[in-house]
Amino acid sequence: MDKFEVGKTYSWADGSYDPFTVLRRTEKTITVTNGVCTWRMLVRHDEDGMEYVRDSSMGRSYYSLFISRPIWLA
Repeated sequence: MDKFEVGKTYSWADGSYDPFTVLRRTEKTITVTNGVCTWRMLVRHDEDGMEYVRDSSMGRSYYSLFISRPIWLA
């Protein structure tokens, strides 16, 4: 199963926002940077067990735009 990996860069679901690079990882969180800001996101799992993250700082109405999965490499 794909997982977010330290040192790799990923893009958001819609691809129009800056990609982010994973700096650190625990089982439950990843710490990332986009070159300007550094923040932490919870690692979540969908109904198939696949990992994804959602930037919750953007508010609920933007959740679908700020989702990334490890298969969406930048």
